[in-house]
Amino acid sequence: MDAIQARRRLQGDDGLGTIIVRLDRRSDGPWLIVEDDGVGMSEHVLTTDLVDFGSSLWRSSAIANEFPGLASRGMKAIGRFGIGFFSVFMIASEVRVITRRFDHAAADALKLLFNQGVDSRPILAQATADEAPRNGGTRVELKLLGDPSGKDEFRFVLGNKRGNETDAYLDFLYKIELRASSLAQLVAQIAPCSDTTIKVSVDDKTLVAVHANDWLSCHPNEIPGRVGTPFPSLLVNNLSKLVTPITEPTGEILGRGALWPSISYTTQSGVLVSSGFRVQSIPHIAGFVRGDVETAARNVGSLAISQSALKSWSSEQARLISKLQLSGEHRALSAEVVLELGGRYFKPSYHKKRKHLVHEG
Repeated sequence: MDAIQARRRLQGDDGLGTIIVRLDRRSDGPWLIVEDDGVGMSEHVLTTDLVDFGSSLWRSSAIANEFPGLASRGMKAIGRFGIGFFSVFMIASEVRVITRRFDHAAADALKLLFNQGVDSRPILAQATADEAPRNGGTRVELKLLGDPSGKDEFRFVLGNKRGNETDAYLDFLYKIELRASSLAQLVAQIAPCSDTTIKVSVDDKTLVAVHANDWLSCHPNEIPGRVGTPFPSLLVNNLSKLVTPITEPTGEILGRGALWPSISYTTQSGVLVSSGFRVQSIPHIAGFVRGDVETAARNVGSLAISQSALKSWSSEQARLISKLQLSGEHRALSAEVVLELGGRYFKPSYHKKRKHLVHEG
């Protein structure tokens, strides 16, 4: 996504860019392929910045040499820790990186081969015309450790250096955070608010997992699938009545969802996103909230929404909730959340003659 954003800035076109995620079942096993049509990499970047653990090209002085003027055009890189590429070896035994700078000829395309994972030095070679990305960009091919397609769950096989030892807590978190039945659903959960269209192809069937910025307008019933945790049936039945944007006084939309009290970790129905990517689950907001990532593991973050925006949104949610047929306990929990967010709750009172709830400010 950084490579696509860089190309958009350099060519002055915010509509550029598509990511394609593909699962191929080849004769030697399953391969995961991720390809973009971004800026691509030069030989210098491919052999230094990419494989220099802990160094991010986008945050280094080398970026000025590779793409002069990029920083002044508003580039805001997602990558910052310089360890993302090496995470692929957790699920792959063999890795191939094929790249072509968008402003170079196809004959200049290169490939970096990790034929034995990180147990041997990578091999740099010239990519053939058939291998090179047609319009520039990069393709990463991973020979997976095992088939991720299960009967009810799509889950990558992880390398385990500890034998049969397991971590029950981490396993619990994994299941809660990434509960997907297909590769397309997993991609949508990982990048629920992507500003780049992401297509997924499995068994020669291609579909769009995420349209660029469609989180702003997708139907409310699509939200649970992207959040990744089950929504209570009562919430699902009322999503279309409750989902509204969380808007800053400036007009910028920094979230979208419905207020719904969470009473335990497993009932958290919202997700904090940073630069379009999932960071962690959050309570009380069934939907998406934008924030900032704080750890290299990208699983802890903080809200980027002002108190005034939360106050306005929660007050509007209180008004919408007051129109629903909910239990007294749920109303009390909702009122507690609204007040915690600084909003104004509509206190229900019972009108004996008409025998229905009316609401007083």
